[in-house]
Amino acid sequence: MEEDADRAKTWQKLDADDPPLLWPVKYWPAVVAESKFLTDQQYWHVADQLKDIARQVDPCRCPTVDIAPINEFWELKEKGGPLGKINLRVFFFVNSSPREIVILGVHKKEDEHQLRQAVVVRIGRRLRLYLETISPSRQ
Repeated sequence: MEEDADRAKTWQKLDADDPPLLWPVKYWPAVVAESKFLTDQQYWHVADQLKDIARQVDPCRCPTVDIAPINEFWELKEKGGPLGKINLRVFFFVNSSPREIVILGVHKKEDEHQLRQAVVVRIGRRLRLYLETISPSRQ
């Protein structure tokens, strides 16, 4: 018991409450407006999931979060818990150089059918613009 208390004090001094983020997380400016419908609790719940992804050596393989690939980007799927009946999708891109995760969009899915193609096209356009900004010669 005393050993656990000593270990906890050591971690506290090192500011080791959570594992470090291995990938910086950035976001597309429109994501702020797209996520306005979330309460503070819901927002921080999703932010914690994104942190879980950013703590992985391979962020495309996170055992605690439901993610799936869509074309060149990824989709985080979340429903229930703090989100209640909200069926949320968060779209992100994992860029290995520079090493970062870019949140491209947030979508409140209103039906149980497949994701609307217009949403996929919008996120694909944002990804294309992001890639052009980091490497203009990639056009």
